Amino acid sequence: MIKFPNHIPAALIGTAIVWVQPQFAVALTNLVVAQQPTVQNLINSARIKAEKGDYQGAIADLTQALQLSPNNAESYHRRANAYYQLENYQGAIADFTQAIQINPEDAFAYGNRGNARFKLEDYQGAIEDYNQVLQLNPNDDLAYYNRGLARFKLEDYQGAIADFTQAIQLNPDDALAYYNRGFAYRNLGDKPKALEDFRQAATLVQQQGDTEGYEYIQQIIEQFSSDFM
Repeated sequence: MIKFPNHIPAALIGTAIVWVQPQFAVALTNLVVAQQPTVQNLINSARIKAEKGDYQGAIADLTQALQLSPNNAESYHRRANAYYQLENYQGAIADFTQAIQINPEDAFAYGNRGNARFKLEDYQGAIEDYNQVLQLNPNDDLAYYNRGLARFKLEDYQGAIADFTQAIQLNPDDALAYYNRGFAYRNLGDKPKALEDFRQAATLVQQQGDTEGYEYIQQIIEQFSSDFM
């Protein structure tokens, strides 16, 4: 039987976990939490459990942490992420809302609440959250990209193109932005621009070593090209 120290300072927990076998990590954190149920110990335990896919266990730890410290934004963030992984998007939204109330300038919380709203097909609500992210950080290419997807879902193809274009300007290697902008152009009937974007997306994914993605986009290009013949 492996024996652990009776008391492990909170500051050393993360370091201690590194040196034990993965199968003992949860046992170690559970022991620490049982002996010292502090907020930081509970957060550390939740992190280990989430990394191992035990999201329910992580939620239980973070709920206990929030009972000890109701205004701990990190606990809300981590519990929201666990809810999101379990596809409990309403639970995620509620926790991100709490994090936002603690810090109204929390761009991370707005962005992830937007993602949860997107999953629930609340595309307008998602757009509002991405707008908040961009007010706080105008150079967030991912927020432009995600807002473009939401606008696409609402059939606002011009708006989607504008957002994907902004994402590309900020991150020229974003193959998905080219790919989705291509579909927006296609839906507007601009097949030459759609083909141009699909070809650029194919080039980028090939450069990034995504053979399956490259072959898939090539099939789309071949289909589109045949329409011009």
